[in-house]
Amino acid sequence: MNKLILSFIFCCGFLGLSVFGNAANVLIIGDSLSAVEKYGLGSQLYEKFQKGNNVNMVASCGSSPWWYQSKKRVVKTTCGYLKKRTGSKTISATTHETPKLPELVKPKPDLAVIQQGTNLYGFLVGKYAKSLSAGKKSIRSSVYSFISELKDNAPNSACLWVAPPEITKYGGAVVSKAAKNAMYEAIKEGIADAKARLKYNCTIHDSRADTGPPGSRDGTHFNSTGQTKKWVDKVSSKAKVILANLNKHEGSGTKSH
Repeated sequence: MNKLILSFIFCCGFLGLSVFGNAANVLIIGDSLSAVEKYGLGSQLYEKFQKGNNVNMVASCGSSPWWYQSKKRVVKTTCGYLKKRTGSKTISATTHETPKLPELVKPKPDLAVIQQGTNLYGFLVGKYAKSLSAGKKSIRSSVYSFISELKDNAPNSACLWVAPPEITKYGGAVVSKAAKNAMYEAIKEGIADAKARLKYNCTIHDSRADTGPPGSRDGTHFNSTGQTKKWVDKVSSKAKVILANLNKHEGSGTKSH
């Protein structure tokens, strides 16, 4: 991580972050829950992080982790794309190719915030889902595979995986409590696999208590900043702690991932 001293001014929230020395490089990757500029998680996190830091935020509607992996086919979203990068013009489009990790990790991030999992519910509910156990296996593998490529491309980055918030439906199918529990168990298992096999630690953020039921009719998406404010605040607070700990490790000459 770049040498930096972080000063947190809690009265002002994450916008009170001031950086003395080099800026932190922050990568944010998301799906449709991040792609809405006014109240998406990724777009709001960008606004909180971008003061004094280098932030690269990309969100592709409909995306699952593999959409961003270099060995997988290129996928073009047709329901919304948002890219915001420090010093660059915002790209907002209905249709756009989803970029791959090797492109997104330039410059190498100090922290990668991964808002993914919403579209992995397709493994657990709906007409294409098999059993919860089969779905868990697929999700676990997807999470591990993504983290593995993240480590290959940015081995010194810290990772924060923002798991799905409280949703009631996915693709028209009801998301049961059992399906929600299976989702979180699978993500945690994928992260644990990465820690055991790759010696790379990704912190999970449980988003379920951060939002109420979605305001939109589809039961998946939120339609106001009021619905996502707590979620944004909780995620940014956890990211703040991770960055502070990274700085502490650098100051002592050690790193821990």
